[in-house]
Amino acid sequence: MVLINRVNIQPEELPLLYHVNSMDVYNLLQDIGSSKIIIDLRTKEQYEKNHIRTSVNIPPPPSTTPLYENGEIKEFNLSKYIGSNVTAKHWNLIFQKLIVYSDKPFLYNIDELEKTISTTTITTTATTTTTTTTTSNSIGSDQDIIKSLKVSDWDKVVLRHFLLKKKKTKVIIYQGGFDQFQKDYSFMCNPSSSPSSSSGGGGGSQLYPSEIIKDFLYLGGAENAGNRQQLINLKITHLVNMAGELDDVYPHLYKYYRANLDDRPKANIYEHFEPVIQFINDCKKQGGRVLIHCAMGISRSTTVVLAYLMKEDHMTYSDAFTFCKQKRSCINPNFGFVKQLKDYQQHLTLEWEKQEKLKKQQQQTLNINNNNTGIPLSKKLQLDVSDPLSNSSPSSPLISSTLPIPETPPAIILKNEVASPCPIKTTTSSTTINNKGQQQDKAQEEKDSIFSYADKQEKMTHPTLHSPIELPQSSL
Repeated sequence: MVLINRVNIQPEELPLLYHVNSMDVYNLLQDIGSSKIIIDLRTKEQYEKNHIRTSVNIPPPPSTTPLYENGEIKEFNLSKYIGSNVTAKHWNLIFQKLIVYSDKPFLYNIDELEKTISTTTITTTATTTTTTTTTSNSIGSDQDIIKSLKVSDWDKVVLRHFLLKKKKTKVIIYQGGFDQFQKDYSFMCNPSSSPSSSSGGGGGSQLYPSEIIKDFLYLGGAENAGNRQQLINLKITHLVNMAGELDDVYPHLYKYYRANLDDRPKANIYEHFEPVIQFINDCKKQGGRVLIHCAMGISRSTTVVLAYLMKEDHMTYSDAFTFCKQKRSCINPNFGFVKQLKDYQQHLTLEWEKQEKLKKQQQQTLNINNNNTGIPLSKKLQLDVSDPLSNSSPSSPLISSTLPIPETPPAIILKNEVASPCPIKTTTSSTTINNKGQQQDKAQEEKDSIFSYADKQEKMTHPTLHSPIELPQSSL
């Protein structure tokens, strides 16, 4: 057993700010596992025109207010101003998460906020005594009344106020700005005049399915599978129905995989892993989007989503569960399904090990073949020399540079003996040699007892046509 010195173990430091993207905000809107408030810092006119559903507007004070002087807000009590909104009044006591967005990308970090606000003159109040000070660089300092504030600094000042006043509430910044969110999820935005503005647009108060993989894989319940408008908004093309008690609502409009499975620990969900994964991959190849659902989107549908992540992204069960829970906090497969997922993990691990072992063996074989220099010369020179003028002929310039140089000189040919490293194919020449002197020379050559193969080949070549000369059969 290893003894751990717990004195040196430091708890994980939580960030003061959490930055999220459009998909994160979308999933937060569907999250029923934690209380949240969304703060819109744009002007009142912008908010009324369109905003993220359920958001609360904390706009800069209108320019007509007496607080304005030379384009700046004087003696402004920010705490009182925020508290005038009933929903936002006790934000740091009621809500676990506070999401802030504006009309532009919100990418400020703590250092930038400190630098921006450090020169702002404020008034702090303590019991009945009021003193004027300058903002310190400590996040923990108090801030109630702002002596002078530029409207252009509104987003930063309000954000800093939330950081100073927060208790256990997580302060979350949406980085993209409203225009980006509207572009990605227009159906999640509503004008103030819309009846569904406060209850959640695009289907009343109903929640959308969680987005597990961007623009592709969604996880939800029966209400999502039966809501035609949600399926249209999300551009769903395929559905996986893991609930035996639920009918396929739109079989004539969408492609379905049906499992007929009960949410019992002993139910065999393992047998559906590979077929569902294949169904999802087919959807991906077709450029579609898939909704995986059961009755509540908590156990059965979650299990096959985890199996998909484990296989396709080579995740462990633990990593897949953490990844999925970040997108949908209410997931909770029953213990029987968890056991089957862990069994599936062991199966995948063995498969990956086999694939890796086979890959290494193939690589080793390839390396051996590449490094092998002991191949016999006869196997390297398997050339077709039937046509002297073809490109595969030993005399062809296309391959002459690739032929290995023999380590021994050409063989010596004795009289009346045919032996050659490169056999000579006898051909019938259409040219008749009438020069008697050449015939006598050839007869004299055949009488020589010893001559080299190279000299013979040169003298056997016609001086004009450069084609092999037919040897008289009688001389052999």
